[in-house]
Amino acid sequence: MAALPVIVAAFDREILGERVRSGLAQAPKNGKRLGQPATLAMHPDEIRKLRGSGRIKSEIVRRLNIGRTSLLPHPSLLRF
Repeated sequence: MAALPVIVAAFDREILGERVRSGLAQAPKNGKRLGQPATLAMHPDEIRKLRGSGRIKSEIVRRLNIGRTSLLPHPSLLRF
């Protein structure tokens, strides 16, 4: 009799997992983008312009209100 709540909890957990996986599969089909927003895609021209005018990385990220580490994987945006 004590095992009944454990069985019900395991079943409930399985149902919850199915609903989550279903929702994650449906999201791209409904035009939803998963994950963090791509901040660099919003400002590539501004980053190049600011870097070309001699601004340092920390000033660029402060001015554009993006994370400092957002510039690290994209060195091509920092060339001028």
